[in-house]
Amino acid sequence: MEGQNNQSKKPADLAVKVGIASAVALGAVVSGFLISRQGRRFVRDVWRGRRRTQLEDRVLDAIWGDRVVGRRPIDATEIEDGVIAITGEVGSSQEHGRVLALAESIKGVREIDDHLVVLPRSRRFNAQKLSRRLRR
Repeated sequence: MEGQNNQSKKPADLAVKVGIASAVALGAVVSGFLISRQGRRFVRDVWRGRRRTQLEDRVLDAIWGDRVVGRRPIDATEIEDGVIAITGEVGSSQEHGRVLALAESIKGVREIDDHLVVLPRSRRFNAQKLSRRLRR
């Protein structure tokens, strides 16, 4: 009898877990989390099996929260304790300076390894068009 009870519990346990996961996913969709940049970053990182450090999260939140440089394709990676590598594209030297200033303002950042590329708007759009053509 005991073996039958354990077998009948397994599908019920699975159903509860699926139900909870569905509720969490629905809440994320309804709240808009999955369509936000942070949500997309979270999903991409989970899919790739990557876990971001707290310092990386704070730097990216500061950059992506800025109304000028927040929409640029920029990433931050902690390469060693307190050292952040900043990669991506900005549209001008002023934006470049703004990104570095935002990253430097975060408590815990000791050094920045700058890999930003300044691409004026016309070159950025040409690169995006080329990228789309290559994907076809």
